[in-house]
Amino acid sequence: MELVPLGVHDRAMRGEVNERMESIEHALDPFRQSLAADGYGLRVDAVEAGVLRMSIVAQAGACEECLVPKELMTAMIQDTISREPGIREIELTYPGER
Repeated sequence: MELVPLGVHDRAMRGEVNERMESIEHALDPFRQSLAADGYGLRVDAVEAGVLRMSIVAQAGACEECLVPKELMTAMIQDTISREPGIREIELTYPGER
């Protein structure tokens, strides 16, 4: 068995995590663009144990009537993110829920 110095292993793990986050962020770009047109932002809060936690954030003057129902937005994101390995669940927080 080959021993890998801890620093090398840590850097490799960070690289994998960064690549995974870049892939997730890229997959979410179309949603961000659509939400931004109505005054909203989409923020990734955490990825833990296969759960992607995100929040939709309202900017000043956001169009409340333009935001699709949470269940529909979650389903659309789930459909896109299902191509990302290791993500099994989406938790989405809408403005005013916290």
